[in-house]
This record gives sequence, structure tokens and C-alpha cells, in this order.
Amino acid sequence: MEGHTTITSLYPDGEPKSPKGAKTTIVNQCGYYVRENIPISFRLWKKSKANDSDNDIVPETEKETLWADVKRHFSVPEEHEQLFKDWITKKMAIAFQTFKKNLNKDYVKKATSLLGCICAIQIIRGQRTANSTSQRECDGDRGSQTSVRWR
Repeated sequence: MEGHTTITSLYPDGEPKSPKGAKTTIVNQCGYYVRENIPISFRLWKKSKANDSDNDIVPETEKETLWADVKRHFSVPEEHEQLFKDWITKKMAIAFQTFKKNLNKDYVKKATSLLGCICAIQIIRGQRTANSTSQRECDGDRGSQTSVRWR
């Protein structure tokens, strides 16, 4: 199968040992799966406190969908599948938290006006594109400057 990698050996923690470069590929691919498939409305990967709302936590069904994506592109010997899945899940949790942190840093904290903040949120949600939006449009054509970074 094209685009399919077979993991031949793992370290004791589940991290791929061989083939060479597989770990980097898997971590990068997991980051992509998380960014593309998990809505930004979720705040947490897993429940950490008793008072965390279930609505803020990525549901197990979403995590299983991500695991299915991983299995479509990567295979591991059956006897090591759970160990590999546990390692992958940790990497996805890190990717999710990093993605949320970067969204907050790059868009929310840098939007100094309310209108700039609304514009940044629209960009994140895909309702507006940063490349086709000028700062004046996001500032309501008042000439004020926002510090939203346009990419």
C-alpha cells in the first residue's frame, strides 16, 4: 500500500525504533490529524480535574477516529499494538495542547481590538481567510492597528 509504513520494532515505551525516521513521520502526521479533525471548541484532551466539563474534553470517539487514521497509514506487530497506541495517544495530546496554545498566542492574545479579535476568530473558523483580509477590514476601516499576524 502506498503511503503505508510498517513499524518493525519499538522501544519499551512504545516509541518506534525502526525503520529509521518513522518516529518523526508519525509525530508530524499525528499533529496533522489533530489539527484537521479535532474542533477548536474542545479545551482539554482528557479530564484532569473533577470539575472539568465533559463538553470541554475531546470525546473518546474522536480519539478512536484519530487512531483509525493512524492505523490506515502505520502498522505495528499485533502484540505491540496497545503499547504503540498508548504512545501515539500521548503524542496526539501534546499536539492538541500545542495547537491550542499557538492559536491563543497567534490570534487571541495579539488581537488588540474587539473587531480584530472577531476577525481572528473568523479566520480560525475558516469564515474568512487571512490572505484575503486586510488589517483595515478587520479593524472596521478605522485605521487602528491590530497586532494579528497575517500569514
